[in-house]
Amino acid sequence: MEAIEHSVTLSPQPGVFQSNAWGDFFLTESLRKRIEELKDVIRKKLKDAGADQLRSLEMIDAIQHLGVAYHFGLEIDEALERIQKAGFHRNNDPHTVALGFRLLRQRRFPISSGT
Repeated sequence: MEAIEHSVTLSPQPGVFQSNAWGDFFLTESLRKRIEELKDVIRKKLKDAGADQLRSLEMIDAIQHLGVAYHFGLEIDEALERIQKAGFHRNNDPHTVALGFRLLRQRRFPISSGT
């Protein structure tokens, strides 16, 4: 079989782009305001979870899985610090201990693996 050679020359063409169908939908002030309102709701829920360690840990885990934890770094650190100081590993089920251990280690809290 013979190889067929093709010579293709590509030349840059000036960019002719159509305008975005979304426009500046994502940049509107009302949307930014709504985002801030939702962030405040999450912050309040994190603080309200307070003494319920499992609820706090599961909420932090969900926030991380959603990929928005960077918005709530301070609140997450405060909640994890409260949980660590309260001794989350005492009198808790294995799920709570494992979740707490993973979240604390991820945020670089000093915690023994012998919990």
